[in-house]
Amino acid sequence: MRLLLDNNILVSSLLSPAGPPARLADAWHDELFDLVTSIDQIQRLANVLSRPKIRDLIGDVLAQTLLADIEAASILVEPRRDVQASTDPEDNLILGTAVAGAVELLVTGDKRHLLPLQQFEGIHIVTAVEALQRLGISAAD
Repeated sequence: MRLLLDNNILVSSLLSPAGPPARLADAWHDELFDLVTSIDQIQRLANVLSRPKIRDLIGDVLAQTLLADIEAASILVEPRRDVQASTDPEDNLILGTAVAGAVELLVTGDKRHLLPLQQFEGIHIVTAVEALQRLGISAAD
């Protein structure tokens, strides 16, 4: 199964090591699904992780490890640039990446723009808890 994890899920996986986003990251490391992303998404993630507030919470080592893991072990695609389903251009990039990568699930915590869509071009847009359920993984320890 192919999944795209929005940057808010990836950052949350570092901020809350026992939460559902971290369980998803563990499932990816255990090769229970393929992670799809783009260079654009990785660059935006690097920018978020370099913010002083975030860097102070997670440290440089965790941030660099996450970025290195994603670059080494994800499926990189060129996003479709014609997607205009959201008023947020960054969300359109995520949707365009999901479409280009033929993912089954786009996992996000974005309650304002992405989750209300529920689906886009056959891709289910779900929370981390819903993704875990679809993967047959418990959301709690």
